[in-house]
Amino acid sequence: MRSFFKVIFAVFAAFPSVASAEIGAPANDANEAMAGLYVGQYSVIRDFKDASPMFGAEYRYRDVYYGVRPTVGGFVTGDGTVYGSVGINWDLPLGTAPFFITPGFGIGGYHQGGGKPLGYALEFRSTIEASYQFATHERVGFALSHLSNAGLGSKNPGVETFQAVYTVPIGNYYK
Repeated sequence: MRSFFKVIFAVFAAFPSVASAEIGAPANDANEAMAGLYVGQYSVIRDFKDASPMFGAEYRYRDVYYGVRPTVGGFVTGDGTVYGSVGINWDLPLGTAPFFITPGFGIGGYHQGGGKPLGYALEFRSTIEASYQFATHERVGFALSHLSNAGLGSKNPGVETFQAVYTVPIGNYYK
């Protein structure tokens, strides 16, 4: 099982090197890299005693395959918890409407700080985001995430986060 996670880690570690590759078609006509900021709450479903405000940032590379884009980012909480990761997001437009559902998966390093102990320094993050895209391709939305060590540590309590998300296209934005 651990070798499986080593392979997954190697795949995600390679994503930034292929981020500029144009494989397939973009999710929409504007294949732009995006910068995102989010604010929210850490530990929203269980163990409210560990709840803390959080702030994060994410860079979403250009689409590499039908809406799939590599990402790199992280967050910090009010009690000093820090998480940084690499991963992928998949932009799924809802028909022709300016709404997107964006599932994501990341792998990264976790520092407990004064927050909830998650049992291991390597944590996986799964996210589902719903957003509205303006004509300028800026987006606003909400996301729910789950962090877990997937059983790699002696404990695996996991934690959920909820955040408001704002993303802005960069690169093609000023043309």
